[in-house]
Amino acid sequence: DMVMQNDLVSNRKSNIGILSDSACDIPKELLEKYQIQTVPLTVSFGEEFYLDQLTIKPKQFLDKLEKSTEIPKSSQPSLMDFTNRYNYLSTHYDSIISVPLNGKFSGMINSSRRAATAVSKNIGKAIDIIDSKTATGALGLNVLRTAEAAINGMSHEDIIKNAQEWTNKTKLFISCVNTKYLISSGRISTFKALALQLFKIKPIIALEDGELKLSKISFTSKDSYKKILDLMKENYEHKKMWNYCITHVDNLEAAQYLSQEIEKISGRKPLYIEDASPMLAGKVGPKAVAVAIMEE
Repeated sequence: DMVMQNDLVSNRKSNIGILSDSACDIPKELLEKYQIQTVPLTVSFGEEFYLDQLTIKPKQFLDKLEKSTEIPKSSQPSLMDFTNRYNYLSTHYDSIISVPLNGKFSGMINSSRRAATAVSKNIGKAIDIIDSKTATGALGLNVLRTAEAAINGMSHEDIIKNAQEWTNKTKLFISCVNTKYLISSGRISTFKALALQLFKIKPIIALEDGELKLSKISFTSKDSYKKILDLMKENYEHKKMWNYCITHVDNLEAAQYLSQEIEKISGRKPLYIEDASPMLAGKVGPKAVAVAIMEE
């Protein structure tokens, strides 16, 4: 992005470069505001390959998802992609912190670490990788808190010390309306998959310590949203919230409804509402809504 590149040269806001990937689902204006760099994941339908957010946008992905007979797959950036990005950032920053997608979803974190080790050794600057253990908006919150800390002057070492605590303070709840994609993704057991199909259950999935877990069940979308709100109350009614955000798969109406209801609980609007990336959309399907929350 030429705008961000020019901004880094003329108006660098921190001495620490922040890197993530397209699965963080942070709106463009916030990426630019905090000067966060991202590497795109690759999305494929059979022999057709696309770069997430560059050559395919969420709405285009959904069109293909609903029409294609192929199950979409996402793949990580290459070792060379990370090497090039770290080399580029090292020309603008004194050190670099990368906050990628959950290591249990992708081998991307290993490629990122290999590239970081090689580049750091070559240039003599610190490059650290933080396993967010999460995805979509919850990943976005971790990235934004890291970037905010860097801009506010927190040292590289102190950010690394705090990062694990921020990760542990973040929760992600996903209302999954169409279970076909969740089942085909292989992220839940065969027994649970059969039960979801047989009883037409609309599950609420929680992402905990890098694993998707069945948190609650419902039989209607409306009840599913109510149970997400119940989870919010259970976990955050008596705790100070750093911030929250909502991502969705072509379901802005539900995202706005949850935003209004969570505002009544928390007294604040979400940091953002955003379309979910293909990485999430391909696993949880159309009309899914995800709420991510981080404690102070």
